[in-house]
Amino acid sequence: MIKIIDELLKPRFLFLAPKNEEDIKLTPSQIALRCFIGVITAAWIGFLPFYLFIIYMHENKFFSYDFFVDGVFGLNTFVVVTAILFAFMSLYFYGFILLFKLGIKEQKEKGKNSLRFLTWLAIIISIMTHYVFFEHAMSANKPQLILWFMSISALLCAFFTLSLDMDLKEAFRTGYLLLFLLRHQSSSRFGIKI
Repeated sequence: MIKIIDELLKPRFLFLAPKNEEDIKLTPSQIALRCFIGVITAAWIGFLPFYLFIIYMHENKFFSYDFFVDGVFGLNTFVVVTAILFAFMSLYFYGFILLFKLGIKEQKEKGKNSLRFLTWLAIIISIMTHYVFFEHAMSANKPQLILWFMSISALLCAFFTLSLDMDLKEAFRTGYLLLFLLRHQSSSRFGIKI
């Protein structure tokens, strides 16, 4: 049993971490562009719940201008709840990626990884969450909805994980790729141009 635990907890993927601190360079233009990318991404993510509400109305075959004009409280509540849902579900589905990356960084800097147990625990939670959601989606006979939701969660988690250590051009390209993929997923899944 101890050999299995040692095998699961041994350091891996150290080749992904930068070799030296000198390899990481940050210039003022990179900081400015990262702030710009962050603002664009935050604005798009801020509108994502509105897109989802429009998709919800399309799926249930109703549309109400009154909800946008007079139902501001209801729409804002929907926006906040959806944003919180995406944040937590991204962590439940793929939060182990963040712990994995932090563990690699700690292993590279300090020679030890204190996050191994939490990373494996997050992987187990992720597997159980995937299983529960797939079972629920299959029983409702709508597996495409959970696949769409999981892909958005994966893209968001991957983007924010990767954008922490990327150089400027890569972060910019990745941000636009994320926006394109999310837009393509929404429009192809529901036949709506967003």
